[in-house]
Amino acid sequence: MANGSPSGPWNAMVASPTIGALVEATARACRHASRCPRDLAEVAILCAGAHWKSQFEWYAHERLALRHGVSAEAIALIKRSVDAAELVGAMDVRQLAVYAWASELQATRRASDAAHAAALEAVGSEGALVDLVWTLGFYHQISLALNAFDVALPPGCGAPPFADV
Repeated sequence: MANGSPSGPWNAMVASPTIGALVEATARACRHASRCPRDLAEVAILCAGAHWKSQFEWYAHERLALRHGVSAEAIALIKRSVDAAELVGAMDVRQLAVYAWASELQATRRASDAAHAAALEAVGSEGALVDLVWTLGFYHQISLALNAFDVALPPGCGAPPFADV
């Protein structure tokens, strides 16, 4: 925040500095050391944010997804957690494979062999898919924490992304 105080999930972790430091290290690894292409990571992160209807998470990552090549049309559809078939044409095939995979994991707690194979091909290596699994899980954790502590959006950012919460 402009006044130097932590924002987003970090303000909820001030009361637990040990956990906060470990979470920050994981966040840094997910954002800066992942072998998964950034646009694909942002698709997965938006899936987690939409799943939890996490106001702050969506606010923070919608802009990042746009910056990293996810179309505005795709972002609007991800926000509604639409079926992957509705995203054909709004995303490239790699992004669509990751969306379908993440959506399937969230809905069924498993990924089919076909979804796994498509996501693996999309990210390019088993290592990149491992990084993506941890990124998706991490942002579920962050979305949960943001919701648990009702972390507010920064002042002046407009209406909350999810009006029905």
